[in-house]
Amino acid sequence: MMPPLAIVLAGRSNTAKRSDILTRVARKFGERGQPVFVFESPRHAASEGINRRLEQALPGIARSTGQALSWPRLAAWYAVKTALACASPHRLDFLMAALLPPWLIASWELQRFIESLPHARVVVVTHSAGGVAATRIAAHPHVQAIASFGYPFRHPERRREAYRTRHLRAVVKPMVVIQGRGDAYGGDPAQFGRFLGPTCSIVSLECDHEYHGLDDGAFARAWEAIDHVHDLACQKESQAPRLDCATSVSGQTC
Repeated sequence: MMPPLAIVLAGRSNTAKRSDILTRVARKFGERGQPVFVFESPRHAASEGINRRLEQALPGIARSTGQALSWPRLAAWYAVKTALACASPHRLDFLMAALLPPWLIASWELQRFIESLPHARVVVVTHSAGGVAATRIAAHPHVQAIASFGYPFRHPERRREAYRTRHLRAVVKPMVVIQGRGDAYGGDPAQFGRFLGPTCSIVSLECDHEYHGLDDGAFARAWEAIDHVHDLACQKESQAPRLDCATSVSGQTC
């Protein structure tokens, strides 16, 4: 028997906002003994560590004071932070982040994370910007399937940005987009469905981009869709009939 697929959770780019929906998904996979890994950008973690050091060492210019900084203090903040970033083991990551678009860096970091795992087969479950990163690396051999909550097809306050959608039709692995009808980043399948590839299905729920307070019935629909793409990934890998992997619904894993 092949080892179970690992689950990788890739959340929002704004880490100040929690992805409670991914926590619920992680709990379901954990209940049946499936390995779950949460992606966190090492560069972002290092940056937060530098911020904390600055707030402790230089409280006079720290952003945690909640006050607008004068330009000399702001310049001092960035100068010291840049020096610490250059001394960090992640200095190459900081340099690349300064030169390349955020969405490209996010995809690259997610791919490195997946390649570092002890599992060679993963299903990526995402929320918001995590969906952009995951779909951009969908062709990677480790990625078997993708489930995306609240895919950000468009930013409600910006013009259309091609990097969000131009690659989606090339995704040929099992995929599901679970979208709230009230999602400001795209909630109408008639509008965003044209961007998706032939192997992608859509589940519409009565919620917004946050998924807060999603009732048990709606979550059950989402979970069924995620479990379905998981089973399709199992079927594709093993070349066995779908019934062999459908046992995962009862708590077993393929």
